[in-house]
Amino acid sequence: MKEQEKTNLGILDHNILQVDAPSPPLKPSFCQLTSKPFTFIGCVIQNDKIYVNKEPIRALTEDELEQLETFMKQVDDYEKQVQLVE
Repeated sequence: MKEQEKTNLGILDHNILQVDAPSPPLKPSFCQLTSKPFTFIGCVIQNDKIYVNKEPIRALTEDELEQLETFMKQVDDYEKQVQLVE
């Protein structure tokens, strides 16, 4: 296959087809910061609470909420950068 044909098909040098990932919709205002579950080894964080074996353990502290918000922003920024590279 000629290089121009590869470019037209969106094929990268590594023989991987480039596909644009869809962007998620904006979060509705009524959703909490952590309505999306975050799964870690030994626990899950969802709706500003920590769960172990599906049992609520405690609410996140203000510091933990800030750390989670920072992490979510970093992930969002990373995903935007990855999309720019593709």
